[in-house]
Amino acid sequence: MSFSNQLYFLATFPDPKQLEAPHGGYRRNMEMLRLLTYHYDPTLVIAATRPYHLETPQKITPVVLAHTRMPLRWLKLFKYLYTQCSKHTPLICYNPTLHTLPALWLSWLRKTVIVDYVDIQGTVVESENPLLRRLSMIVEQLFIRTCRHFVTSSTAIADRIHKLNPTANVHIYRGTFQTPENLQDNATHFNLPSDVVKIMYLGMMQDFSGVRELLHAFINLSSHKTHLYIVGHGPMKEECIHFAQKYAPDRIFFPELDDEVLHPFMCQMDILVIPYLDAPRNHVNFPSKIIEYLWAGKAILGTKVGEIQYVLQDKQTALLVPPDEVALATGMEQLVKDPILRQQLGINARIEFDEKYSPQVTAQALNTFIANTHSY
Repeated sequence: MSFSNQLYFLATFPDPKQLEAPHGGYRRNMEMLRLLTYHYDPTLVIAATRPYHLETPQKITPVVLAHTRMPLRWLKLFKYLYTQCSKHTPLICYNPTLHTLPALWLSWLRKTVIVDYVDIQGTVVESENPLLRRLSMIVEQLFIRTCRHFVTSSTAIADRIHKLNPTANVHIYRGTFQTPENLQDNATHFNLPSDVVKIMYLGMMQDFSGVRELLHAFINLSSHKTHLYIVGHGPMKEECIHFAQKYAPDRIFFPELDDEVLHPFMCQMDILVIPYLDAPRNHVNFPSKIIEYLWAGKAILGTKVGEIQYVLQDKQTALLVPPDEVALATGMEQLVKDPILRQQLGINARIEFDEKYSPQVTAQALNTFIANTHSY
């Protein structure tokens, strides 16, 4: 038995052009789809509350099935997937949620379903309604117990799967990044100072992300020849901007960067930071920005929390510190004052990317996993 070249990828993220859309997850999905084009002709199926235009890589067909009411959306989605997916055509389902319930039905019908379990917080509904929370947890457990094949980026989630389903077939896929073709052209658009050490944080501004602690640590650096760039959105953004305007308006910046210029901008930095705190979410989920940081070949400063400390090697591919403001300040100070250490960490980071997370390496492992699911 073998698969056809057709493959379906079921996702549930909102319109990525919305300001608060989860861009990290969107970029991860697009990269995975690019890898799948090495051996398949993927169709990206979006279950959305409203229609929108989606830009996808070449060879990938996007289908947006939109309906505001959940039961009708389920029926519409199930009908489409059941019609399109023969038993030899795999379906990759992004996160086991109430929204992706039709994929579970397909699994019961002996269709090949691979669950891309990425984010527990994106799976179990955080709601004041206890019934909805309980229902969400039941659906997640049904997915884990019923489905046989899983892709995840976190060893903690892999352990969670194996606890409920010891014989599950789990592949650890942390992601990749493909160098943009117009990288050098877009890099010339920035007029950044050359006489300061440039530090950047990429991601959501939330309590658990450690952005507040990063700001406090930064203003306590002994050297003022440093700039901090915070790129992203989130509920704490206004607070962060207010803090920066009060204490260091000429040294802390919040540039608005779309995907076309984000990575060229990242390549102009000297230090890339992951200041995550000791919070439950950070012990389970994998911050996909790590892969982009490694690709950039810059010195990385991270905290010893969850998956960060399992993927980055202290003093080899990154400088790792405890998850608090004082340690962040000490780590930044060390990197600011030691350009040789910054350079060596950056070189090692890029080597790590090339050997473990390049498109060629990850594509081979991912496509081999999918090809073998039918015989598992």
